[in-house]
Amino acid sequence: MNFDANFLLGKIYFKKQNYMQALVYLKQAYCIDRKSLDVLERLSATLLNLGDFTSAYCCLKRILPLIINNQREYLEILRNLKQLEDSGFWIFAAHEKRKMVGGVKKQPEDFIVLLLRVVRETNEGIMHIKMDN
Repeated sequence: MNFDANFLLGKIYFKKQNYMQALVYLKQAYCIDRKSLDVLERLSATLLNLGDFTSAYCCLKRILPLIINNQREYLEILRNLKQLEDSGFWIFAAHEKRKMVGGVKKQPEDFIVLLLRVVRETNEGIMHIKMDN
């Protein structure tokens, strides 16, 4: 199957809250296009719903270089994230497109905003799942 088919099937299963099936198709879409912000964001949300916080965190690290153009800024954010992680925090990320009006072109322009949520590992809102047999 192609990228679009995998991504659309992943979105459909996600909306139906069939996260395991959504994961299959979103991973396939990611393998085809590793720079799709939409796939990474949906894949991250799917992993969170499945309780796989480590993999969801890895999606964050894949999103950052795609939306941060400045290499120095990217490295600084990674250093800060590492310090937070070492201190017992988890970081979740998403992005959204916003419109900027004004400037040189005088027409609305899309720009991407990075949204980060920092949560302490011991937060009561986090459900820990033991995978022992």
